[in-house]
Amino acid sequence: MRSKFYQIIESPKKAMSVIFLVAFCARFLLGILTKFDHYSLGDNTHRYDILSKQILSGNWDFDIVAYIISPGYPLFISIFRYYLGVDLGFEVAMWLQVITICISAIYLYKLSLMLFKDKKVAFITGICYAFYPMTLYHNWQSAQESLFQPFMIFFLYQYAKLWLNECKSLKQALIVGIWLTLTFQVKSHILVATPIMFLIHLLHYKRFGIRAIQSIIVIGASSFILSLPWTIYNYQKHDVFVVSSYGTPTLFRFGNNWSHYYNVVDESKIEIENTTILFDKEFNDPKYGFINQLPIKERTAMQGKAAFDWIYQNPIKFLRIKWHGFYSYFMPGVSYGHHANWIWLISFIASLPFFLFGFIGLLKTFIKEKERHIWVYPFFLCMLLFYIIFVPLSRFRSVTIEPILIMYACYQISYYYSGWRIKN
Repeated sequence: MRSKFYQIIESPKKAMSVIFLVAFCARFLLGILTKFDHYSLGDNTHRYDILSKQILSGNWDFDIVAYIISPGYPLFISIFRYYLGVDLGFEVAMWLQVITICISAIYLYKLSLMLFKDKKVAFITGICYAFYPMTLYHNWQSAQESLFQPFMIFFLYQYAKLWLNECKSLKQALIVGIWLTLTFQVKSHILVATPIMFLIHLLHYKRFGIRAIQSIIVIGASSFILSLPWTIYNYQKHDVFVVSSYGTPTLFRFGNNWSHYYNVVDESKIEIENTTILFDKEFNDPKYGFINQLPIKERTAMQGKAAFDWIYQNPIKFLRIKWHGFYSYFMPGVSYGHHANWIWLISFIASLPFFLFGFIGLLKTFIKEKERHIWVYPFFLCMLLFYIIFVPLSRFRSVTIEPILIMYACYQISYYYSGWRIKN
């Protein structure tokens, strides 16, 4: 049995086949247990159903009051609905989504193998990712997060190839640009991390030479060109410059107002839900009136002003919210108090080892192999800033940094295990 295990590990083809099969079986079992429910996340999941049908009727206006939503995910669903019909097309899209996630398990394996050059670490990474509850959670859901995570892994893998090959291929830079665009057109918060990531890239001019600048130009130009139709449409429609989504000030108010404060401190005092403040066109703000009936540019500006006014009037409450965002970032599992206690407990126990050993692994590589891994760290810094500045949403963290944490946790656990075997 042990020899068969190592035979699988030593053969990348066998390892990738097993990882894909395990990932698919885990997701198929989850589908059976949840009756292949695509809408259990509530309004978020129904939103994409509506928008994908909207595309079929020729309407590309994705202003959903709080913000203009990224077009990638509704477009993904609408393509299959266009060719296969509304119902069958949707089901095919959900199955293809799950298969894409299973393929991403293979690419996380390949990324780990590329970074650590250890087949055992890479194989364990792929298997852990296949079973990780926070990864499984969204897989059958009609939600941006479901497609964002595999696309992000594809992007990270392609960028790692570019970085580790010292930017020698502009074709590889083009591939990076394409995957980056596909990723942020599904969910835009990755754009918080990539500017710092590419700044680090440019600061390695001495190492890469002129190729550092050339590769960033290729990545930037390809992303700009691919995003241009969406940008032009929204400029003509709403007089705003949109790369993917639009509404950062509204998101800022989401995490800086009375409703969020009481949601964090004392839920019994919540009088108005954040969804009402941000999404309800009939909401009459006591101070600012019918903000949500303004044009999108003025609307988001007023939401931002309302957030800053609240901060100015409530500095202590603001600091308490920021502290909550900081420690929530390091708290494994789904957000406490927003799910059934048993769901939170399972997610906490399942995530804790990966958080603990993952951050230790990140620190170790920063000390010993910084140049090889330095491009990864902006994702963790920017997700922390997102939690503090905007709002701590566990689903954003779980699809962005937790696959990377799994990889570094498996590396660190393997390191401890190897040390233990030597001593014994």
